[in-house]
Amino acid sequence: MKSKKAFTIIEVIVVLSIITVFLGLSGAYLFNFRSGTALEQAAHQVSSALQLARTLSITKREQHRVVFDFSGKTYSIYSDSGIAVEADRSLPGGIEVDSLTTGS
Repeated sequence: MKSKKAFTIIEVIVVLSIITVFLGLSGAYLFNFRSGTALEQAAHQVSSALQLARTLSITKREQHRVVFDFSGKTYSIYSDSGIAVEADRSLPGGIEVDSLTTGS
């Protein structure tokens, strides 16, 4: 008589439990990774705007400023004469700006 090899119900439950825990942890990691990526994207976007304003100031020899509208979650770059170089650029969704401080 040949003996049949099979899994017991306990073994199946243990394997399914391990898979469930693994998927739960990887889902939480991916969620945190995506929110961190959005923040990094927003920081890069604002940094690029500041660098553009600096570059325009140097090349055109006139001051440029970056103006933030916290209620509308937008920012604009203006020349010294008040002309909008880039108007109403919006921050990525899910980004909240509570306050802004500048160095002295």
